[in-house]
This record gives sequence, structure tokens and C-alpha cells, in this order.
Amino acid sequence: MLLSDKLLAGDALTVPAGTWLLKTRRSLLGQSQATHPGMLNLQAQHVGIVGPVMEYVAVIDFKTFGHHAGYFHEGLSLQECIIPVVIAHLSKAEKTTGDEQVTITYRSDRFTSSVVGLKVMLMSLFTPSLSIRLDAFDGSGPKAQSIGQAGDCDARDPITGEIKLQSGVETQVPLIIDPDFQGSRIEVRAIDPRTGAVLARLSLKNARMN
Repeated sequence: MLLSDKLLAGDALTVPAGTWLLKTRRSLLGQSQATHPGMLNLQAQHVGIVGPVMEYVAVIDFKTFGHHAGYFHEGLSLQECIIPVVIAHLSKAEKTTGDEQVTITYRSDRFTSSVVGLKVMLMSLFTPSLSIRLDAFDGSGPKAQSIGQAGDCDARDPITGEIKLQSGVETQVPLIIDPDFQGSRIEVRAIDPRTGAVLARLSLKNARMN
């Protein structure tokens, strides 16, 4: 829509030669004999027009066909035809949520059995529940190997093996350590299964008798 007291010099164009079934102040439907400056010639089918016309001709900028009043609202409005699309690529190393805090605790700094009874807790103002994976690794680096997983308990999904935490509720989870593991320490990790982000860590000394 444009509201102005007058058209500027050069903004009034002459209707080009051609066969026109419809003429408005800012667009034409039909077929032109040639292209002209200040106009945009488009195939009618390319702009979704179905009928006995070959071309859709629209003026560029604030131009019009002829001298008319300074108010008009017609023509090609690309901003009304384009649907913007935003694609977000999330890194697996980043958290995808905001205020979730997960803690893992054990009664000691060492374990003496292949079954380690851990306590896991979620604290969040906006997320009432969160599913995690609870795994044990033979080190703290990115190349550490998994040597233990969460055992059967009320919070564990038997199909996915994920632990469902409720915000503000302490959840007891048994961690089953590989009986053949002989390393000096393990690192327990609470992992977001959607992103792979590590939400919490706990390091424990291996005090089992071999």
C-alpha cells in the first residue's frame, strides 16, 4: 500500500504493446510484444495464475501504468508469497535445554562391589521430568570405554535402558560394573540421550578385591 500526494517523475509508465485481458494501475495480464524498463515480466504459471494468459507483468518499485491518484494497493507482493524457513543445526556437544541440573552421589568415594547403588537427582524449575542414560566409563576422556550401565529399577525403561528422573525427587539407581574391569577408577556419567551431552559426572575409586 502506498499513500502519497503525487507520483514522482518517471514513476508513470505507458502500457506496453501487447494483448491484455486485464489491466490495472500496477499489473497486466496477457502477453507483451517485448520487455520494457521498469517492468517485471513473469510467466503466468510461475506465479500460480491459471487461465488463458501467458504473462503477468508488474511494475517495479512505486511505478504505475499512467497518472493516477497517489493511493494504490495492488501488484505483486513477494513478501506475502514467501515463507521464511530457519534451519538450526544443534551440536551434540551442547545442551539443548536450559535450567536442568543433574547430580550423582554415592555414599563413598570408592566402590567395593560390582553393583554400585547411586542416587541421582534432577533440579529444574521448568522441566518436570527428564530421561537420561547412566553409564560408567574407564576414564574421563572422550575415548573412554563404557564398562557399566544402569541396572533394573523402578525408574529404568526396560526397552531403552533410560532412567526417568522427576524434578526434586532423589532416584536410586543401581550401576552394574563389568566384573572383569581392573582399572583404578571409573567415571559415572549422566548423559542426555537426545544430544549426547554429559549432564553430570562422578569419579569413584575401584576398591574391589580381585
